[in-house]
Amino acid sequence: MGRRRKLRTALTLAAAVAAGRAGAVHVALCEVAVAGRRHAPQDRRLSGVPAPMALNGAYLVDTAALPRFTDLVGALGSRHPGLRLELTGPWPAYSFVAERPEPADAGRGSR
Repeated sequence: MGRRRKLRTALTLAAAVAAGRAGAVHVALCEVAVAGRRHAPQDRRLSGVPAPMALNGAYLVDTAALPRFTDLVGALGSRHPGLRLELTGPWPAYSFVAERPEPADAGRGSR
């Protein structure tokens, strides 16, 4: 029982450290991006990565700031060696489009 408890405590501590580092990474990336969003972490089965995902972020980056943003991702990866940072994209800006409610008469034919 003592061994299991120690393992659980170590895993909890590691997750807390990863979450703190992920938060710092997100804040730093948002300083360069026009906007940033945090999404729920992907399940390991979907991501294909054995370690749990600490940050699933989307960042809207101005084309002129892209080299700076890319360099920052590399620097943050070096600064936080326990985290694996993966930069993908560009992707459509779905994360930054507000949903509009449908009008009350949506779907009704014209009279």
